[in-house]
Amino acid sequence: MFSLARRSLLRQSAAPLVVGTPARSFQNVNHGPSDYGLESSQPRSLVPPAPSHHIQPTTPHSAVTLLNSQPEKYIVAKVYAQKYLLHPTEILTVPRLETTPELGSVIKLTRVFEVGSRDFALKATEGNRLTGVECSLTVLEHTTGPMETVLKTKRRKGYKKEVRSKQRFTRLRVGDIKVLSEQMDPDEQPKERTLQRPVSKPFDQYSPFDQSIRGKLARQYGIVGE
Repeated sequence: MFSLARRSLLRQSAAPLVVGTPARSFQNVNHGPSDYGLESSQPRSLVPPAPSHHIQPTTPHSAVTLLNSQPEKYIVAKVYAQKYLLHPTEILTVPRLETTPELGSVIKLTRVFEVGSRDFALKATEGNRLTGVECSLTVLEHTTGPMETVLKTKRRKGYKKEVRSKQRFTRLRVGDIKVLSEQMDPDEQPKERTLQRPVSKPFDQYSPFDQSIRGKLARQYGIVGE
């Protein structure tokens, strides 16, 4: 009995002492007019504010302002003969470019058909392109794909041949997307290329061989030399 009573006393003495304090002494309570029986001069609106994506721009300039207020943007542009959906800082792998630019060179995109964000998008009409959108591609490397083996055969001749090849690719990094309101025109027509006829030389400036050929063509087809 003595040991049990002693243990109970030790447990009670070891328990922490908790002093009751009001909760308001530890909290910053902001009293409003309603706490004192007063009415607020500004009634509370029960209708939540309209989200940003419900705003409808009326002009291209207002659309650009809304686009620039968004944190992330994308564009739809054409690189050579293929359209791509591009985001900043991503890496684009395309077939080896014809001109084979040097590493670190910058390629400027000129054929942009759409620019947008999560809430807004500005598209060009069919057959046109957007202006005022700046985006560039940086050449990272020229690489090759895995080895591909193609078996070529001919029917009823027993002809078999393995052709091995590697596809060549170019990796590009997409830069920042900038939308300029003062240059934005979604209905700009693409510029037409005008072909100029080369100016022919006088007949006496050709070599004797060319003069004989031109003379034969003139006599055969009735062409009068210049």
